[in-house]
Amino acid sequence: MAFWQGVLILGALGAVFVLWPIFRLPISRGLAAKTIRRDITQADLYQEHLADLNKNLANGDIEQDQYEALKIELQRTLVSDSAGLKEVEVKSGGKLLLVGVAITAPLLAVFLYLQWGAKGDWDIHQIMQAERDNPATTQEAFEASTKELLMAVRSRLKQKPDNHQMRYLLAERSMALKDYDEAIAAYKKLLEVEPGSPTMSIKLAQALFVRGGSKVTPEVAHHTNVAVNGAPFMYQALEMSGLVAFHNQDYKNAVTFWQRAKAQLDPNSRSAQALDGAIMKAARAGVASEQAMSDGDSVAATADSQESPNVDRGFDLDVKLAEGLQASPNDTVFVYARAWKGAKMPLAIARMTVADLPKVVRLDTTMAMAPGMDMSTATELELIARISKSGTPVPQSGDWQGALGPVVLGQGIEAKSIVITDKIP
Repeated sequence: MAFWQGVLILGALGAVFVLWPIFRLPISRGLAAKTIRRDITQADLYQEHLADLNKNLANGDIEQDQYEALKIELQRTLVSDSAGLKEVEVKSGGKLLLVGVAITAPLLAVFLYLQWGAKGDWDIHQIMQAERDNPATTQEAFEASTKELLMAVRSRLKQKPDNHQMRYLLAERSMALKDYDEAIAAYKKLLEVEPGSPTMSIKLAQALFVRGGSKVTPEVAHHTNVAVNGAPFMYQALEMSGLVAFHNQDYKNAVTFWQRAKAQLDPNSRSAQALDGAIMKAARAGVASEQAMSDGDSVAATADSQESPNVDRGFDLDVKLAEGLQASPNDTVFVYARAWKGAKMPLAIARMTVADLPKVVRLDTTMAMAPGMDMSTATELELIARISKSGTPVPQSGDWQGALGPVVLGQGIEAKSIVITDKIP
């Protein structure tokens, strides 16, 4: 709405700028209006001069040949003045053309702006701003918002196919809606623009991995290798490289990759503990494989190697009410984690009632509302515990909540707690 209001205001100002001098002109030329019939005055003057010539000829003041020459000169003067008047009259008709320009120019400008301007970017910005102002706390609301955004992004890419920021947004949100084909196509387009990009390579590998039912294919392995070679300390690349190595029964390298990934986490965090389990599983598989090979029987080790370890990242959060806070036992409580900065969509969420409090709530990467949008995608997290009087996920006046942040996943935040103390005005 604000966009079209601005268009109308600018269009009106432009029309006034063009039309005001046109309609003001007759007022400022009041005296000149008396000369509209100047052609009649010229004819009268001609007759007067001709009468004077005839009188001078009759009185003998001039000869006949002088009379004829002066008469011809007088006629030429009349013709010249009449031609000048006609030219001025034709020019005065340009007023209609200027009025037409004043009306059509703003309309043409709006049309061209819609075709070539940044209106599409503005629409996308408005949708994302609405997401930040009213974050979705249900899968249905998130999907509806994401579908609306994707429609706007696809439309914008038809106008500007080289807008790489829009294409990246298309890939990320397509992953969130489990449209893996569209996400993979978008990541591949981005890799064409920036070949060998570690970020795009690992995201493409993850998308292929998920679409293939969590199976490591040669294509997944290729893009994972590109990512880890380009960014040897990227956590996602190390974690995925461990899975690829484990799948290929390269247990030694699987242990190496996961150990390097674990080095980036708090040793006491649950994420580090999950990686510890994966490392131990790979180490045992390696020992079993070597033993089986030495015994001439590798069947058991091979069967064990096909089962990918469960590597998740999460933490426990102690949620409690402030002393003296009165709330109905049936009121709904939402506990969720979201990015400290950026989009406010929950990356993990749990639901309970006030009667359940105090309670230790588990939040981890398996509780994501959509694939590719879990807690591991945020550098810093904000943790929220909120009592909803209406039972709806959207914050409303009168709700109570507690917040904690910024916190970093895997850095001891499992020992933290949230106390619900603040009332939303």
